[in-house]
Amino acid sequence: MKISVVIPVYNSGQSLSVLYQRLIKVLAEEAADFELVFIDDASKDDSFEKLRRLQKEDRRVKLIRLAKNYGQQQALFCGFQYITGDLVITIDDDLQHPPEEIPLLLRKMEQGYDVVFGIPITRQHAYYRNLGSAGIAWVLGLICRKPKGIRTSSFRVLRARVVREICRTERSFIYLAPLIFAATQRVANVNVRHEIRQFGHSGYDMFKLMKLAVKLIVYYSFIGKLIPCQHQPRFEIAERILG
Repeated sequence: MKISVVIPVYNSGQSLSVLYQRLIKVLAEEAADFELVFIDDASKDDSFEKLRRLQKEDRRVKLIRLAKNYGQQQALFCGFQYITGDLVITIDDDLQHPPEEIPLLLRKMEQGYDVVFGIPITRQHAYYRNLGSAGIAWVLGLICRKPKGIRTSSFRVLRARVVREICRTERSFIYLAPLIFAATQRVANVNVRHEIRQFGHSGYDMFKLMKLAVKLIVYYSFIGKLIPCQHQPRFEIAERILG
């Protein structure tokens, strides 16, 4: 079994080295083969330079540098095009999702699920982020076939066949949760720790969360079927290093 970890990166130069070290330590105990796929979403700091140094030392690291900022969901979708693993883990770059919780997700996958979401026991976000997340969860419950009681998170494990199905979408606006539920209903939650953010700050604010909720309704409800000329997003890639 090979594991691919897909990590969208934006202005996270301070956390990348620690994230890398913690990831490889955990993965070395879980799989004989793994890869780390970092997608630099046009960072303005030294993130890509630090990733280049990591890649020169470890050929299991793949790098894709986007020419402009597309956002987390689009960056993940781009990264999905380059995975070669049997299982695919997505994790944020800010260390709020501890890599040490990955085994919990993998053990749950062994029960036969296609996707497992890591759900924070206590979210270490600002109040508006928690409120916004609750709003997005409510919207998802309205517009997609989300199984009852299931919550979503950007910390998850997916089978490669689900990722391949997601990559077939022709939607021009990418949000992974509805695409996951369209591909499979064999999903589960597992409780995980959620750490206080040590570096940088979140790129989300209340306005962006409200805008996201509106776009989800427009593109993933019945309204989306009325939008002509939907097409799969295309990414302008500035640099690609695949080992």
